[in-house]
Amino acid sequence: MLQPKRVKFRRAFRGSRSGLAKDKGLIVLNQPGTVDSDYRGEILVILFNLSNYRHKISPGKRIAQGIICPTFQAEWEILLRF
Repeated sequence: MLQPKRVKFRRAFRGSRSGLAKDKGLIVLNQPGTVDSDYRGEILVILFNLSNYRHKISPGKRIAQGIICPTFQAEWEILLRF
């Protein structure tokens, strides 16, 4: 039998901003993108244009949103008797 030894709760997801997707046709590909709790690098976004128009993305423009939520991750140990 297995039982959890230690449990961690941390994970983030990123996705499109609904107004940008609805009004401009700009969406984040591979969403929801998962950012693991041990990741320490820059978080990048692949933005895809579904419209027939060009859009300028200025520095500081909010193009995606992130959600930090609890998740379950366990380390397991084998119990010889239970």
